[in-house]
Amino acid sequence: MGQTSSFPISNQPSLKINAKEHTKNKEGNNSFALLLSLSLSLSLSLWEMENTAILREWFDRVDSDHTGNISAPQLKRAFAAGNLEFSISVVQQMIRMYDFDRNGTMNFEEFVALNKFLLKIQHTFSALERGRGFLIPEDVYEGLVKVGFSLDSPAFYTACESFDQNKKGRFRLDDFISLCIFLQSARNLFSSFDTAKQGRVSLDFNQFIYCTANCRI
Repeated sequence: MGQTSSFPISNQPSLKINAKEHTKNKEGNNSFALLLSLSLSLSLSLWEMENTAILREWFDRVDSDHTGNISAPQLKRAFAAGNLEFSISVVQQMIRMYDFDRNGTMNFEEFVALNKFLLKIQHTFSALERGRGFLIPEDVYEGLVKVGFSLDSPAFYTACESFDQNKKGRFRLDDFISLCIFLQSARNLFSSFDTAKQGRVSLDFNQFIYCTANCRI
């Protein structure tokens, strides 16, 4: 960790090879093997990571059935190829956050929006992990502030406990991403009720159930 890596975000080390060699050797492999090769092989600058052509290539590899849309299982397997393990519910939440046409899948434009959000989280993680490969709670708090979330202590520690998978106070990149996805989803939902922009809402029981069900990861 600590270095800038290509999208898809990967916990794997970056190996430098020529992109043409990657293309020449791609025949005969399945799409997810190709995706893993791509995420491991391309050593890209920040400009290249955000290059639409690179993102389109990645998207097309994940869209193995060529529908123009990525499903949650396809996206989950693609992340796993980059050594990022997310539950299917987290991946579904990623899609819901940017599912502008509400069809339950992710088209390329929606994928680009998700990419920008994930890159912001990855850069924050890389700036704080200090070569350890994980964040401690103090780092997580600082990172959340950098990403744009300001929580009081009860909310912060409750959220941290929920996303600390091993209960050791160490948050890997996928843990930190999952936490940020939850918080962004909760913020979006809260904002839909806070129409007066007062920073507080009143919910009846049915609305509360609706909110908790939509934010559940």
